[in-house]
Amino acid sequence: MAKYFSDNAKTVVTFLREHQGVDLVQNDIADATGIARRSMTGLINSLVKKDVAVRDEVEIAEGKTVKYVRLTDLGMTIDLDMDKPVKA
Repeated sequence: MAKYFSDNAKTVVTFLREHQGVDLVQNDIADATGIARRSMTGLINSLVKKDVAVRDEVEIAEGKTVKYVRLTDLGMTIDLDMDKPVKA
């Protein structure tokens, strides 16, 4: 049976769990985990679609915003080794 999370997704979720409360953008996560920056957008999109992560847009200066990546409550507790759900 196929796994629900790729190895890279597991790495990102584990990293975010270990750094809960730290403001991190995609590039920070890519650099810290060694995952290519070009892969990070799709990876984060996948986690957002699964309700495991969110992007919080925060204004840091007049007209300038950043999007921090944070885990949801589900992301903090979900079993990263679970199998892909079977559609009925």
